[in-house]
Amino acid sequence: MSEAVAGQLAECLAEMRGLYEELLAVLRRKLEAMRRADTESLNSCAARERFLLQRIAEAESSRKALAADLQLRAGATSKGPVSIRQLAERIGEPGRSKLLVLADGLRRLVEQTNQVNQVAALAGKELLAHFRHVYDAMRAAERDTGTYDVRGVPTAGGAHRILDAVG
Repeated sequence: MSEAVAGQLAECLAEMRGLYEELLAVLRRKLEAMRRADTESLNSCAARERFLLQRIAEAESSRKALAADLQLRAGATSKGPVSIRQLAERIGEPGRSKLLVLADGLRRLVEQTNQVNQVAALAGKELLAHFRHVYDAMRAAERDTGTYDVRGVPTAGGAHRILDAVG
């Protein structure tokens, strides 16, 4: 009976692996779109990323339920959740090897995804800081008339604030 649940868990892990592979590809496309300043591609990547994250959350919920079921059926004594490795030790071959290989592959994909996501987050943060700097420099230029009052203090200009109007 636990072999059937182990099979379902293996299918779930394989599905999660596929989702993470696609997410990793989307994150790489997102980085490339950032490099090109391609907002249309960025929006497309963001929409696909949201969809994949929702699917991953659903698959993760199924994984947890199947792992808990397998934990009960395999007679694990731990009260809390156990790792796939610990569960695999309690079932026979070929299920054990399949679960271990899938879990290891998924773990590596999650790590790669986290690394690429951190790079994308840092790139986005730096891009926003750059835009803020450009915006501030342009606003400062609007205020500077290049003239001084009688006390020698630069005078503020009455220039139209285009950036304030269009954001």
